[in-house]
Amino acid sequence: MQRWQEQLASRYNQFGPDAVGDRRRRNGANPRLLTPELLDKLRARLAQPPPDGGTWSTPKIALRMAQELGLAWSD
Repeated sequence: MQRWQEQLASRYNQFGPDAVGDRRRRNGANPRLLTPELLDKLRARLAQPPPDGGTWSTPKIALRMAQELGLAWSD
C-alpha cells in the first residue's frame, strides 16, 4: 500500500469520513481564481441554457470561465 493510502486510511479510522475530504479548500489560503463570488456567478449562469441553446459541457463551461476571468482561450 502506498504511503498516502495508509495516511488516508489512518485519518478515516481516527476521525471518520469527514477527515478524508479535500482539505485544500480549508487550508487557510485565499482562493486564487475560483473565488466564492465567481462560483456564485457560475452557478447562476449554469442555471440557464448556454448561448447556443444546447446543453452545458466541460468545454463550454471552461470557455465561460476563461471569458469571466479575462483569460485567452482557444479550442
